[in-house]
Amino acid sequence: MEMDLLSALVFLSVAEYTSGLVELQFLGRAPLLMQRYTRTTLPTLYQCLDLCVTYKLCKSFYYTNNNAIRRCVLNADDFRQISTWGANYGYTSMEKAHIPKRYGGMCSGHSCAINEMCMQSNTTYVCIEHDYSTVKCPEEWARFEDMCYTLTTDQLTFEEAKEYCANTGAELVTFDSWKEFTQNKGWIHFRLARTLGKLPSGNLWTGLTYSLPMPHWLPFNHPDTNESDLCVLMTYTSRGTSGSLRIGPLEARSCNEQNGVVCQHKAPEHWP
Repeated sequence: MEMDLLSALVFLSVAEYTSGLVELQFLGRAPLLMQRYTRTTLPTLYQCLDLCVTYKLCKSFYYTNNNAIRRCVLNADDFRQISTWGANYGYTSMEKAHIPKRYGGMCSGHSCAINEMCMQSNTTYVCIEHDYSTVKCPEEWARFEDMCYTLTTDQLTFEEAKEYCANTGAELVTFDSWKEFTQNKGWIHFRLARTLGKLPSGNLWTGLTYSLPMPHWLPFNHPDTNESDLCVLMTYTSRGTSGSLRIGPLEARSCNEQNGVVCQHKAPEHWP
């Protein structure tokens, strides 16, 4: 979610260079797998430090200063490693717990709720409700708005796939709109590439019901069969040497086929 936060940063002051931080190789965890909830352009790293302090929801951040791009990204989960001071590499990543106490001004140690932002007001602070999602997805799950998603390439029948999702407190994925479908295509592509290391072809079970007519916005190949026991899956196809996948279309196949699985969590936990 993009947001112009400069008006909210008028109270922030530029701090002096901080010493004593450890420089390590940048964590190789992809941003898509982190529960990132906001990014904004800020002139200095120190304003990014202050901004993370103002949100209880912020557990870590990374700041990029590369080729005149100065971007602050706040995450709702931590890096699970020592904070990094990568000034020589054009970025900095840090867990909130390692931010020096002198940052954040009056908001340092504030008691605002998880759905609030702290803002300084004269010699005290006020808590203002924000509109960011406070959903807490399980580790390595993707998040889109208030939903959590995961997938496995283990080969399961449709009934086994439903049981697999249920065992994680989730259900087979469904798509209620074109926007939701296209958003899911993006992380499914990313996760398949990351999980498989290469990009073969295959299928993933969904929780959609095959009944005519199917939604007009959903790319769908209808079966050449009158079989009644059909379940809906999402195909993915390697584009050869291009290093990419074609996600979709969807198809109706025998529920006894064995395919991968995509799960969604409609009632996930929230950050405390």
